[in-house]
Amino acid sequence: MEIRSANIVFTHDVTAPTNDASSDGLPISDGVLRLNSTRVLVWPDKEALEARLALCKFIHLGKPRSIEVHISSGRNKVSHGNVSIRACSAGLRLHTAETNIVSGNCVILRNAQAGSIDFGAMDAQSETTLRMPYGIDSDLSEIKIRVDVSYIVEEEAYQFNCTEELPIRLPLSVNVQDNFQARILFSNFKVDTANSIPMRISDYTMHSTKAFQVTLPALSNAPLTIFARQPLSLVAQIRQRGPETSDSRMSLSTERTLVLRIQYSCLDEEICTTLENALFEALTESEFSDLSPLLVIRLGKALPSALSPQDLETIGLLGEIQMSSFEHDLWQPILNGLHPDRRDKIAQWLAKWQEENPVIVLPQAIDSRNVLGLTVPFEIPEIPIVVTGRLETFGCGGGPEEGRFAAIDQSLLAELSLSYSRHWSKRTDVASEYNSLSITYEVQASSELWLVGGQRKGQFTAEEGEVNRFPIIMLPQKTGHLLYPSVEVRITTKTESNRGSKSTEDAPEDIVPCELDYLDQGESVLIVPDLSSSTVTLESSGPGGGAWLVESRSRSERR
Repeated sequence: MEIRSANIVFTHDVTAPTNDASSDGLPISDGVLRLNSTRVLVWPDKEALEARLALCKFIHLGKPRSIEVHISSGRNKVSHGNVSIRACSAGLRLHTAETNIVSGNCVILRNAQAGSIDFGAMDAQSETTLRMPYGIDSDLSEIKIRVDVSYIVEEEAYQFNCTEELPIRLPLSVNVQDNFQARILFSNFKVDTANSIPMRISDYTMHSTKAFQVTLPALSNAPLTIFARQPLSLVAQIRQRGPETSDSRMSLSTERTLVLRIQYSCLDEEICTTLENALFEALTESEFSDLSPLLVIRLGKALPSALSPQDLETIGLLGEIQMSSFEHDLWQPILNGLHPDRRDKIAQWLAKWQEENPVIVLPQAIDSRNVLGLTVPFEIPEIPIVVTGRLETFGCGGGPEEGRFAAIDQSLLAELSLSYSRHWSKRTDVASEYNSLSITYEVQASSELWLVGGQRKGQFTAEEGEVNRFPIIMLPQKTGHLLYPSVEVRITTKTESNRGSKSTEDAPEDIVPCELDYLDQGESVLIVPDLSSSTVTLESSGPGGGAWLVESRSRSERR
């Protein structure tokens, strides 16, 4: 490596040179300063122009993702400049023609060529953010991008270069499970971490639309920390607006998309920001303020590997950072490149700063720089038929609040009621297409728990909203809390083409998609032994002696 300044040439050779000539063939005179160190440390001035790459903080899963280039002018008053962006990862496509300004007073002049962006003047101590979409042709966990910023200050040309590796995997995952009822839809959203890094949820929203009314519980004690083994569960109650008419069904068919917005932050980034702010404030008040860019950048790059998943969980639970958990050689790679005199002083200062701050409290409020947003659009599924089922038992003791109970040899009479609704169908002609519905049901239970008799299996036809009831007999086979038997429903119909065939009985049937809302799912009954009580008397005297039965009552008689 050679650094030339007028007639002075600084060279750095990792290996011993084989001749006394530089890379361009010029002879190296005896006045050239040879650096014997195997490491050269170069860092920018804290007031110099700086460009940083980052992913867009707010991501919409239904739109292309973007990257952002943050340019800080520092003390420079830039007249104009150029940003050259190149993809260093295979399969990465940068759409530089769609670049726009999202913050700052700078303007884009023109795009001279692909991958190049010309921008206008920037005042001193100003910032500008460029945003451009990108696409990937392969499954990548991270992307590598090189940015070259050329700018003019007082007719002098300068350049800033950097290469960044950005992870593009989302740090959290959102899964949804729908539970349909006749008039209400319960959507359970499971928000979990995609890795071992805890998350802090600051807010979530889901707005109602013209077709649906959404009720979502408010977030209490924000921000809420979620861990890898402790996800967040959000249950949204969704109702269709207005009466069930053909117009409402037409609105339901065109506006079935709802949007869940989540604001969150990664705990490791909050830890880095908190420690960087504390270190920067301490360095500003010390004699080593010129080293703040070097040390702060080193801290931000070394912390992710220095924090284990157990450390992150501990910090997330306690809300404080133990400085004793960091190794003392955290700064060693940086200090080795400094002058020995200054190296010892800054090492002593860093050790003293770490001893004077054994615990740094993590702020309760999330720093605005770390707030991330995820917009998840989801569509209400089309369910032509929703069947509501209920299994009501008779002859049990107790009730729903205190719990039902019965004896082991007691037959329980039950009644299965079934009805269906087309409330969640988005098709206006569903009533005419599925005019003749055949509903088949079956009550199923393990033979080790129940023996089920009566009309446990059957087939019937009914109109929408009509309730059909079927008697069931259940005989328990063991004691304890036994779950109610399950119910399975299957709906078939004969379409117009099938009903027009000569043999109606032999015409094929079409299966109609449906959802079952079983109201007694998870309900149980306590089965106890059928005990009896006997009263006896013991007489040791008399001609007969022995024991005499005085009274005997069964459990049913006592009750």
